[in-house]
Amino acid sequence: MGLHHLGGGNRKGALRLLERGAKKLERFPPSHMGIDVADLVRQARQCQTALASHENDLPEDWPWPPLRIVGSGPQPHVEDQ
Repeated sequence: MGLHHLGGGNRKGALRLLERGAKKLERFPPSHMGIDVADLVRQARQCQTALASHENDLPEDWPWPPLRIVGSGPQPHVEDQ
């Protein structure tokens, strides 16, 4: 949701939701249901840091994070783009 808010121009909401989301994800094991949760938390924190250091426009090389699927087991549904 944080990146959704960022896409809509709500920088303050994006920072708040990235923080809240990372804290919630930290309660999960590093890999859960095929998702690399540790990497997702790292990326959320990286986005927070980058966003906090750019008060105006974001750089063109903004680090939009991919969702990494790992291991076996139940896989989340990811729609084709």
